[in-house]
Amino acid sequence: IPIARKTGPSGRVVAVEGNPRTFALLQQNIRLSDATEICTPFNTIVATDSVSFRLVEDQRNTGASYFEPGPSTDQSMANGRSLAFFVQSCFVPRLIKLDIEGFEYGVLSSMPLADIANPILFVEVSANHSVRAQSHPKELELLLRGQGYRFFWNRNKSHAHDDVFSVTEIQSFEEMLTDRLQFTTLAVHEAADRLPAIESACV
Repeated sequence: IPIARKTGPSGRVVAVEGNPRTFALLQQNIRLSDATEICTPFNTIVATDSVSFRLVEDQRNTGASYFEPGPSTDQSMANGRSLAFFVQSCFVPRLIKLDIEGFEYGVLSSMPLADIANPILFVEVSANHSVRAQSHPKELELLLRGQGYRFFWNRNKSHAHDDVFSVTEIQSFEEMLTDRLQFTTLAVHEAADRLPAIESACV
């Protein structure tokens, strides 16, 4: 919803939520925020096509719920949808925000990002979550650096009530994970028109 508000009436947002309980709340929030013309919700997960997933739900904290490979009891959620599906069904995005509990590498390696104009990426990186997808953060870093991306990080407090950022460039994911369980990175292509502004904000 905050992204939809920032986008404005001429923009478009695709919101993907796999948990049916959370998806119902998402739909309600979109209506209450008068964002139905901007935001299109999908009750599925961004993953590899034809791979089945099972929801592991935390009843006390929906944010702690996640998906893992395996048969789903809800057939409508059995298979994930690829990044290519959303691009073909909706539009070519300028920004992609991914928080898919370890499956980021699988999704972003499914198609060359140059095919969709190298969008800005806002991605959660976690070694523990990557294990679920039989992956490792280093693979994600090598994949994106190989396509011309650079990585930035907000040193200020996460989930703050303001838009005040203290930006620094990330030299390696391994270094970032030495004293924290996870972090969120802004990945920007070296040819992006917004890169100079981000560089100038770095401390």
